[in-house]
Formats: sequence, C-alpha cells, structure tokens
Amino acid sequence: MKKQTKEKWCRLELLVRYRIRKMQHPGRVFAVSCVSILVAGFLGGVALGRHVEWRKAEETMQKETDRYESLQKEYDVVKEQTEAQDKDTRPWYLMLVNQSHPMEEGYVPELANIDASHQVDKRVLEPLQQMLKAASDEGYGLYVCSAYRSVDRQKELFNESMVGYVNQGMNYYEAAIETAKSIAWPGESEHATGLAMDIVSTEYAGLDEKQGETDDQKWLMEHCYEYGFILRYPQDKSDDTGIIYEPWHYRYVGTEAALAIRDQGVTLEENLNKERSSIFGKCQKAEVVKFGRTGGMLDEMEQAVVPQEGADRTKT
Repeated sequence: MKKQTKEKWCRLELLVRYRIRKMQHPGRVFAVSCVSILVAGFLGGVALGRHVEWRKAEETMQKETDRYESLQKEYDVVKEQTEAQDKDTRPWYLMLVNQSHPMEEGYVPELANIDASHQVDKRVLEPLQQMLKAASDEGYGLYVCSAYRSVDRQKELFNESMVGYVNQGMNYYEAAIETAKSIAWPGESEHATGLAMDIVSTEYAGLDEKQGETDDQKWLMEHCYEYGFILRYPQDKSDDTGIIYEPWHYRYVGTEAALAIRDQGVTLEENLNKERSSIFGKCQKAEVVKFGRTGGMLDEMEQAVVPQEGADRTKT
C-alpha cells in the first residue's frame, strides 16, 4: 500500500514538473522548489512512521521475551524442588505423570489382567474390580476400554493423530500442538504407569463429552473416590492438567487422596503442589520446549500407521 502511494506521488511530481516547464522564469523555479519540498516531506514522514512502528514492535517482543524467561526460571526452580521432594516422600499411587513430569525412562509396572485385552498395575486390580462390581450391583453398566499402554504404543497413537491433522493441511508443528491437547506425548501418559484406565458406559462407548452425560458415568464420578479413584481430567481444569475434559479417564490415587481431591474440587496437580500447578498453568511453555525434546518422534511421521478398524483410539 505504501509502495503504491509512493508511486502515485512520483507520477504527480513528474506531471507537475511537466506543467511547470511551460511556465515563465522565475515562477517556474519557485514552483519546482515547492513541489520538491512537499514530496520529500511526504516520503520522510512515511519512513519515520515505519521506523516508529518497528520500534514499538521490537519493544513489545522484548517485553514478552523477558516475561517468558522470568516465568521459565520460576517454573524450573519449582519443578526441580518438587521433583526432589517426589523421590523422597511420594508413595507409588501418587506418582505424577504429565507434561512437566515425564515418566522415568524404562519404568514398567508389574501388571495384572483385567480381562483378555487390558492390564493394570497389579496393586490397582482389586479396588478396580470392587468399584465395577459395586456399579453393577446398583444397576449400572461400565467397562474398561483401555488401561496400561506402553510408551511405544503411545507414540503410535500420537503419530496417528498427527497424520490426521497434517492431512487436514496443518504443518508438523501445528499438528503436534493440536494433538497434544487430547493425546499425551509419549512418556507423559498416565496409561504407561498402570494406574490409569478409560472406563465407559455400556450404553454409550463414545470418548467425548456425551460420555459424561450417561447415568452410568454420573454414578462413577460420584462414587469413584470411595475406591481410591478420581476423574483425572475434569471439566474446566485443562489449565492445570494440560489435557482437555475427559469424562472417561480415571486414575488410582488411594482413598485418602481421592477423598481430599473430591472435597476440595481440585486436580491431582493442585492437590500435590498448588504452587507448581499455578506456575504450570501460567507458563504453558512446554509446547515449544517439548516439541524440540521429542523432535525425533516427528521424524517418524512418514512411518506412522493409519489406525485399523477396532484399534485402541483412546486419548490420553
């Protein structure tokens, strides 16, 4: 736009100069001088305006960069402190696995079979069975559609989702960020701990918000704490958990913690460390950092497998 305006003024100057050439001296000299001054003033004003805009943009970017670096430092300090505390004081059933707390590399729980297709940490099997039986005795139908999932399987699910977004026109970075809203990054999924499972209604098996509207799921949300379980990713808590609302994803945390989380209306992150949870919600830094840390996974995009009919398409 500015280039076109500049060209118009140049054409105008040429036209005026042509008219002036027909004028008598000294009027011609005076007119030429006036036109030159006007054009020079206009072009100088455009350049000055552009310079001011650039300076403002640079100042804004610098302020955002400084703010980000400050939050990043605060985040790293608290993360380091809580990780040290976790190793010393946190029991196995309160293991925290999320975007800021990846699983210990190589960790594999001792598993027990729920049925022919699904497994959990063997220490969780009994309370899980008791909870499902209680629901059945009350006339509610619920079943586990996904439980323990290895890191390699999580990688396959993540890549499959990314393929879908790339096919919709997103680049790899955009596809990765969009996927991470509903599917945990490999190494950051609770399913790999054996402590989490996806439980759905026999009346409706969809993994969407409608699942939470079924009578079966409403019963489970109300009574799961009695058996040491929590709804891991509740509604309106994605800033704390980093995951969207999932009214099917349950996690064993023990009866004491489950009761506290229920009574306080908080997430596992908030319950374990409210300060860390607050900073995590502010930073939301993990997308870019994590994208670089797991960049090797994105190199495998071309090898990602298109999901087969009946494949495990559960999310986190």
